[in-house]
Amino acid sequence: MKRANRHEILRDLSGRWEETGKRHLYLVLGTYADLAAFLKDVKRGARTPDRRPVEAVIRVNSALLETLGESGQEEMVDSEARYLEHIQQTLARHFDGILKTELERHDIVVLADLELIFAFSLDLAVLRQHATNGKHVVLLIPGRREGERIVLFREAEQEFRRSLPVNLVMENHIWEIAHGA
Repeated sequence: MKRANRHEILRDLSGRWEETGKRHLYLVLGTYADLAAFLKDVKRGARTPDRRPVEAVIRVNSALLETLGESGQEEMVDSEARYLEHIQQTLARHFDGILKTELERHDIVVLADLELIFAFSLDLAVLRQHATNGKHVVLLIPGRREGERIVLFREAEQEFRRSLPVNLVMENHIWEIAHGA
């Protein structure tokens, strides 16, 4: 993991996007404010290897709720306590669909606002499965390294914090935004 300012991270990521034949799952950590600024940098200045702007920036919470539709959201709220496994399967299916669709259209996909994924403990292996063969997935998640663990959603109350699963993202594919950088 490397601590750097937003511009250095974006430069490092852009260099990685030219690689092929490896795992292409990346993680950028920081505060909510730092990640919001980084996302603006991506939208303004990030370029694909063929010099086009990075177009696939997905706000996962919104995308999931949109694919569920109003009736699906109501069903989720009404049945969450009784049918948690069903809701997890539904959200996982929709998340996989969103990811597949975007990666069919774009080689680089940036995912932000992933709280629903963690709140419902969805299997994150789908990210590794899709981030191969020249398809790059960048995760923007609030968090930071604490000892050997990466603690996510540190700004939330203790009960809502999560740890990044070990070996989900390779160590040299993780950056932490240096505070205020």
